[in-house]
Amino acid sequence: MVSKNIEDFSVVIRCHPPRSRDPEEQTKMAVSIDSSQNLIKLKDPNPDKQSELSQEFSFERIYDWNSSQKDFFDQVAKPLIQDVVEGYNGTILAHGETGSGKTYTIQGNLAEKDQYGIIPRAAEEIFKTIEANTSKDKQYFVYCSFIMIYSQQMADLLSPIRADLALRTKERGVYIKGATRWPAKNYDELLQLYSRGCKTRDREFRVAGRGQSSLQSFLIFSVRIESFELNSEGKVVIRASTLHLVDTPGSEKIPKISYESAAVPKSLSAFASVIMALANEKSKVIPYKDSNLTRLLQDSLGGNAKTVFIATIIPDSAYFDRSLSTLRFAACAKRVQNAAKVNIITKEVYKSALAEDLQSNLEALKAEITPSHNSSIEFLMQYANIGTGTGDQINQNGWQRFLDTKEENFVTIEKKAIENVIDSTMRVVGRLDMIDERKNDIWRQLKEKEKECHKIIEHRIMAELLLYELLMKGLMRTRQK
Repeated sequence: MVSKNIEDFSVVIRCHPPRSRDPEEQTKMAVSIDSSQNLIKLKDPNPDKQSELSQEFSFERIYDWNSSQKDFFDQVAKPLIQDVVEGYNGTILAHGETGSGKTYTIQGNLAEKDQYGIIPRAAEEIFKTIEANTSKDKQYFVYCSFIMIYSQQMADLLSPIRADLALRTKERGVYIKGATRWPAKNYDELLQLYSRGCKTRDREFRVAGRGQSSLQSFLIFSVRIESFELNSEGKVVIRASTLHLVDTPGSEKIPKISYESAAVPKSLSAFASVIMALANEKSKVIPYKDSNLTRLLQDSLGGNAKTVFIATIIPDSAYFDRSLSTLRFAACAKRVQNAAKVNIITKEVYKSALAEDLQSNLEALKAEITPSHNSSIEFLMQYANIGTGTGDQINQNGWQRFLDTKEENFVTIEKKAIENVIDSTMRVVGRLDMIDERKNDIWRQLKEKEKECHKIIEHRIMAELLLYELLMKGLMRTRQK
């Protein structure tokens, strides 16, 4: 297993390849990296300010544009993923200006396996680690959710309905009431759920005519891992951990064209305020409540989680100011301290969480079986990429696709959605069996019987060996005579 030397809150720098293709311009990069001393240096392209603004920063891990996706994942994310499977909460968050490689780092190119980012590689590592640790006394369950925060509003990208979401706080921490959680039995299912959520986001922005706005949304793909282990006393030990994988909008200032665009920097400023407050030992109040993002990531920022903060920058001289701002913020984040611990939860807390999961699944199932008179039309319109609402531009290709699609295809899609919800619901019910005391008593008795059987088998083997030895001695004596 990978070494557990990772800090509870660590900051990593990743430098994007130079944007300029001009060889002469590439020799005038604002960023230089000294790997031997873990230093990153910035040199202001303005000669009048070089002595004033040229700065250097020290970080434990700095990666230039020559680092591969695989190497970056193995060194930065893999140790954290394995800790999450063991019961620690974890968060990997990418922060930087637009075009600096945040999405490439978190997601990568899903069409090319060697270009996979952290999310697809994490999905594979989760199930690989689970397979290595699963036994007859220890079982795992994996679930995921996919939330988008745009204009301070939360949307469930995996839900078949547009449910009202609200943040709540209970014994298990901050959670989103109304959000669905979907089971994943293997790596392929988990990656398919992620891809489905990405398509939902793209479709909603396209239908609303806000294609570029998707770059201004926060995406939080969360994986919940639950393990049930029968200890030597016959009691079930429940561990539950959550891995948040977060892609943020560009950290540069977004023009305040409307309330929606203004809300993005508000969330980013709230995020920055929380980081700066945590980095300041004299801070008495941490402003988590200033945004939905900071409330949802409260454990990740100064709480019970292991967090990797990835700051992405562009080395070209034209991006000096933005890179300097990102590195200063990352240097501030280095002072944040988390206190992660393995999450062992009680049966009462677990049953309460299961009841809420069951209610969310039943509401989703009800919506699938009895849709409103408008939902089917909206679904077909979105599926055909036509657009809805007065004044929308009609997509002729979309209409043709709509007309060409056979009715049974829509029936198949709806049937699959219903089957997914039912499967998720049955798995919730199945988790209740794992903490049933009567089942535990039977399990304990069976294990005692198993021990007795092992003793009987051992005694029988010893007796057979003794009889074999006596038989051989008898044969030797007969031959000697």
